[in-house]
Amino acid sequence: DESTVTWQVTPRFHFNDDTMAYLRVATGYRPGGPNTPIPPTPPTFKSDETTNYELGLKGSAMDNRVVYDVAPYWIDWDDIQLYFVSPTTGLSFLDNGGRARSKGVEGSATLRATPGLTLGGNFAIGEATLRDDLPALNGVGLAGDRLPGSPEFSGTLTADYAFDLAEGYEATVGATLVHIGDRK
Repeated sequence: DESTVTWQVTPRFHFNDDTMAYLRVATGYRPGGPNTPIPPTPPTFKSDETTNYELGLKGSAMDNRVVYDVAPYWIDWDDIQLYFVSPTTGLSFLDNGGRARSKGVEGSATLRATPGLTLGGNFAIGEATLRDDLPALNGVGLAGDRLPGSPEFSGTLTADYAFDLAEGYEATVGATLVHIGDRK
């Protein structure tokens, strides 16, 4: 039985019709839940909560042919939910891992190069780390270690071309290149 109140404050400032800056402070919540009750798996895991800080810049240029955004962020977790694997059964389960922090910057840009060609890209550079040692059951994960599954860099490049195929029909051809850095 859990309940929570989350909130968000997002003041914005418009430099002009095409450029806006914002500051976002918000809280987040994921409910806890049950695990498969096979020892040594804990029967339940608790909710986790976040406090998120983000400072962003969004805009467009060249008659909206270029759209962009960039935002540094900082997220503090309490009782972060993480996947663990039981050394005796090999089953995975969720449990709480104490405090964690994620900070970095994300950005994206899209260019409508021609009426049919759209080019785009996005990136994320971040550092997500544990602030507390993980429970002894996992046997790994000390304060300062990178969060499981979190790359330090990821990025995507896209190209899409739309064209008339026949009367009333349109086709799209595209390509996407994705890079996700090393993850634990």
